[in-house]
Amino acid sequence: MREMFISIARYAGRYRTTVFLLFGGLILESLYDVGVRYSMKFVIDKAVVEGDMPALMLILAALGVGAVLFNFVVIACDFYWARIGGRIVNDIRLDMFGHLQSLPVGFYRRQSAGDLTARFNADVGQIENGMVLAFPMAMAGLVEIVTTLALMLFVHPILAGIAAVGILFSLMMPRIVQGKALDASFVLRREEGRMMGFLQENLGGQSVIKAYSLENHASKDFSNRLDELLTKLARANFLSYLVSRLPSLTFLMLQLVVLGVGGWLTINGRITVGDLVAYQALLIGLNSAIHNLTWMIPSFIDATAGWQRIREILDEPMGIQDKPGARDLSRFNQAIEVEKVSFRYPTSEIPTLNKVDLKINAGEYVVFVGRSGAGKSSIINLILRFYEVTEGKITVDGQDLRDVTMSSLRSQIGLVSQEITIFDAPVKDNIRLGALDASDDDVIAAAKAAEIHDLIMSLPEGYDTMAGTSGARFSGGERQRIALARALVRKPAILVLDEFSSALDPTTEAEILQTIVKLKGTCTILSVTHRLTMAETADKVVVMRAGRIVELGAHEELISRKGEYSRLWKRAASEEKGGPANEPAPTPGNSGE
Repeated sequence: MREMFISIARYAGRYRTTVFLLFGGLILESLYDVGVRYSMKFVIDKAVVEGDMPALMLILAALGVGAVLFNFVVIACDFYWARIGGRIVNDIRLDMFGHLQSLPVGFYRRQSAGDLTARFNADVGQIENGMVLAFPMAMAGLVEIVTTLALMLFVHPILAGIAAVGILFSLMMPRIVQGKALDASFVLRREEGRMMGFLQENLGGQSVIKAYSLENHASKDFSNRLDELLTKLARANFLSYLVSRLPSLTFLMLQLVVLGVGGWLTINGRITVGDLVAYQALLIGLNSAIHNLTWMIPSFIDATAGWQRIREILDEPMGIQDKPGARDLSRFNQAIEVEKVSFRYPTSEIPTLNKVDLKINAGEYVVFVGRSGAGKSSIINLILRFYEVTEGKITVDGQDLRDVTMSSLRSQIGLVSQEITIFDAPVKDNIRLGALDASDDDVIAAAKAAEIHDLIMSLPEGYDTMAGTSGARFSGGERQRIALARALVRKPAILVLDEFSSALDPTTEAEILQTIVKLKGTCTILSVTHRLTMAETADKVVVMRAGRIVELGAHEELISRKGEYSRLWKRAASEEKGGPANEPAPTPGNSGE
């Protein structure tokens, strides 16, 4: 919890002037509240006992003026606490989002999107609840405890000493179960994140669930998960309630002790009746302050658990960064060279690529083929610098990729992958994501090159038509063409097609292949595919097996060699005719294509 408060204090430090004024407001609130309670001494001893009506009216008038100022200060503090809390929460979300943009691709392959969403919503929401609601009340309670004890010490040191010891015990009691409550809350937050991931998968996989009649199975699975969540929820809530109850139970004993001692002092004439009543009023105020302070502890526990899950993201090592002195890469116009490259994914001990050598000349159409796990996509991932090579190097126009800035490299690459992301935005904005500064004419030219312009113009609002959630308005082939237009609008020197046609039917694939053929010569095209029809028109076919290049050449040349490529081609032809494929399982240990 201490770490969370220190971290939040750093965020609050950006608004230190407002925070100082708010603490000043809390002190004024506390002084007025304590003053109202202690005024009971003067009401009884000076006005009631002596029958002095003018004194009573003066006391009431002073309290009335103070009440007006008190209400003004309270409303102003509430307003600015809400603003400061909202700004701190926004800063946290901004830091999380910015850090997520810097994390490697591998992080997203092992992390549930639903769990990440839960951290942005539920976990940050717990911090927001603690900062906007709990923290001001807790601070007000703390300030009131200090000012009340100071006044009690001034009036009667013995009673103040008894109250101080009792308050110390009251505030120490939560520590008995605070650690367990924090652990239980963290486990609960983690389980809720997993539940979000399950829900996201279920909602996104409804077609499979319905096709295989898995509705009852999914409901039973969800019910079991809810039972597990309930167990963790009950434990976390009970421990949180216990943390907030213990101080109040302790303080009840304190009130009885102070009442007994105060009554004895009053009977013996050591203090007045007004003093006794004022002390009890102050004790009631202390009880309320301790209640506010400790009742907020569960909110702080939940906020701390949320902060721990946020820290897991913020502490995640960033992905590949530009090294000091990295240079911008000039427009690609010569060759990409893969030299003795070996590579293994961080989560695997087995190499995915092994001593690979390859040269790709500018303007070539190169297709990578091979069985699953051969390392095809891994080469593309290394060229894009999603990962660093384990051994060897990759150069572009003679420059090692590790020596150039990633922005200058990736700005020259257009990527169309198997997983197409279309946003619920106008079609033109989906295309313009490839080059945010692209003009409408550039967008239209890219759409024409991707042969999707005519279809877009047939829509009710043309390029302003909303694409729908995940591009629901369009078919799979149309979404691929929009993605292709997005890649082309950036006028790439290198166009990467990573299994982009694997989910398309043969007719749609053939139509898109014709589009790709028309792009030959306008840029260097690198295509990873299982569909060997994509290789027929390629300048160079790279045949891979178990992380090595086993054959290299044009389609006709490789067919005539009757080697690996020829066997793959015959197998593909057999599958199209309905014959057995007999394709071996993927090579063990390889986590990339």
